[in-house]
Amino acid sequence: MDKDEVTYIAAKYGKYLGGIDYASILNHINEEDERLRLVEERLLGYPIKEAPREDLGDARRLCAELDALRLEEKRYMEIVNEVKLRGLTKPHVDKAMRRLGTIRGNIRTVRRILKYLGDPLKCL
Repeated sequence: MDKDEVTYIAAKYGKYLGGIDYASILNHINEEDERLRLVEERLLGYPIKEAPREDLGDARRLCAELDALRLEEKRYMEIVNEVKLRGLTKPHVDKAMRRLGTIRGNIRTVRRILKYLGDPLKCL
């Protein structure tokens, strides 16, 4: 649960929390972030600047994940074909096919997310 979720819950349901001072909890969360930043700066010995915002970061990560899943799918297709050619028992084939189905489901999920993002890197 991140800070925004806690803030939302405290703001929406704070009056129902019965005796819990949600305003002080929110202040403590905000102060804790600042305190942690100061400790990190002290340990590193130089001030920490805010990281630049990269809009394509998620798309790059998803494209890399899609490539890895495609390679894994190819590898499992080879395994399934090898198992079938060798005439191994049905449980071996079933296990490989289930794993292949899981990988293909993950590929569909990543492709759906990339389509939702508009596929900015054209990796579909």
